[in-house]
Formats: sequence, structure tokens, C-alpha cells
Amino acid sequence: MGTVNKWLQNQATVVHFPCPVYEQVIVDFSTLNCSAGDVIQLFNVLPGFVAKRVLHHVDTAEGGTLTGNVGDESNPDRYDAAINLNSAGNGQMVGTLEATDEVGPGWKYTSADTIDLVLGHDADTAVVTFTLEGSNSRV
Repeated sequence: MGTVNKWLQNQATVVHFPCPVYEQVIVDFSTLNCSAGDVIQLFNVLPGFVAKRVLHHVDTAEGGTLTGNVGDESNPDRYDAAINLNSAGNGQMVGTLEATDEVGPGWKYTSADTIDLVLGHDADTAVVTFTLEGSNSRV
């Protein structure tokens, strides 16, 4: 994954409390003006957190080609690859369930990390809501 060069003012930090956990962040590219290859930190995760999936909903389409990958440092497309961020949603959140590991469905973080969006194209119009679904195992 590339060097992080974009930060969100309302970036969510997933804290340790009973499961399930849902965190949501809205990325407004009209205020960020991002370029292809930019890395946007969506969520901070702490050790013990199990991320099941990251959903997205395009609230405002870009108006041109816009794709991105959602993942973390060790797997830049762990949650979604080449998602279309130029197609306004029909009211549904979409995403892929992370593969099963030793804790069941989801990916257990053993150290602090971030879940990031890496853009495949320039973005200056789209508004996208990302939702992290997971749980706190603390084991």
C-alpha cells in the first residue's frame, strides 16, 4: 500500500466495546480533491478487533471513472477490489464478507492498524459512505 497522504477530519476509531460494532464515515471528495494512488485512512482499528466487512454506498457519483480498493497495510484489497465509486447507490450498502480465519468470518487484528481506501483514479466530486462491520474479540 502506498504512503498515506489524505486524512479525514471525522475518521472513525473503533473502540473496544461489546459486539457487534458498526462504524461509519462519509468521504466527500469535493473537499479532498484526491488523485489516483492516494491512500485515505477510513478507520483506525485496535488489537483484538475482528473486521467482518466494509460496506460502501455511493451517495453522489463522480461523473467519470472512479474505482478504489479497500484494505489494510498487509492486504490493500482485503475487503474490496476495484469497487465502482461512480455509480450512485439505490439505497443499499454493498461489500464483500472477509474470508474466514481462526476466529470465524472476519479478519482479527493483532495490532493497531487502519482500514484504507486506495484510489484508482482522480476524484473531486463523489460522496461515499463507508461502514465497517465487525466485533471485538479481545482474545
